[in-house]
Amino acid sequence: MYSHNDFVSSLLALFNFLFNSYIFVYVSAQKIRTRINKAFLLQTGFISMWALADYINRMPIEIEYKQTVSLFAQLLYIPTGLLFMNIIYIFINRKYDYIFYGILVVDIIFAYLGISKKLIVTDIIATSAGTVIVKGPLFQPFLLLCEVLPTLIAITLIFNISNKGKNSKYRKPIIYITGGATVSILSSLLIHYTGIAPVGSFSLVFFSLSIFLAVYNHDFMGLSAEDAVNELLSCVYDGIVITDESGIISHINEKASGLLGIAGINYKFRFGEILANYGISLDMLKTDREHKFTVDNRSVKRDVIVSYSEIKSGNIVKGNIFIIKEIR
Repeated sequence: MYSHNDFVSSLLALFNFLFNSYIFVYVSAQKIRTRINKAFLLQTGFISMWALADYINRMPIEIEYKQTVSLFAQLLYIPTGLLFMNIIYIFINRKYDYIFYGILVVDIIFAYLGISKKLIVTDIIATSAGTVIVKGPLFQPFLLLCEVLPTLIAITLIFNISNKGKNSKYRKPIIYITGGATVSILSSLLIHYTGIAPVGSFSLVFFSLSIFLAVYNHDFMGLSAEDAVNELLSCVYDGIVITDESGIISHINEKASGLLGIAGINYKFRFGEILANYGISLDMLKTDREHKFTVDNRSVKRDVIVSYSEIKSGNIVKGNIFIIKEIR
């Protein structure tokens, strides 16, 4: 039975899926694999697939198929709060702690109870008013512990950092994150107390857009540096190449470009691919720390040596720095 409510819900779910899929493809197409971008892609991927499952559930198909899809949708929706926490932890450069792992354990427990015991959603039935989800005894604890709690923890962490740092660059991201998280919490409570399921799709669109804007305004294009750093690099006699954690060039001075014959190279290029042309891999540099090779550029041969070091924040590798010297 396909009702008006199902039709409206399916349109919202479809829009949710298309919107999140577009953002996922857009961020992926940039080929900027920073930690925060990866975390955002993971969250957006989960939300997008959940929206697709919700859309299928609103279609006029056999109820048995809907029940199967409903279980799959639960698996996708349960970790959304944790995935949001993950973005915030990376955003503020915080190591995973017992709070994060505690929420992870809670998610695993609810996933097991929801799928094997059907204690979150006990059934899904078709009525004259449309498809109805029958809530289980753990539905309310699930919303509170898997979505509301981690979202509140994330908001608390981001506000603590903003109050300590007083850095203006966090202002816009904090506004976007807070707005998206607030809508997410309110929609969860509204769904529980009113049963208006379409609110979920609408709120997740707003939530994804808010987090995307926060990520974009924070450090979307990868490893950043002040103009003073660029000026410093230009004054260094040796060639300097700085990459982010995935190997994509974020900074390269004129000396390095000249020695390697790559003037005007796009910053989104992977430096490892340039080294591979000379038979050098990053694994070789990680072992020996430096290698000699010859650059043959327009009949001018240069013997150079490249050395490598990691840029770390604590135990986390944030990028790499390569020093290129000409051997005379």
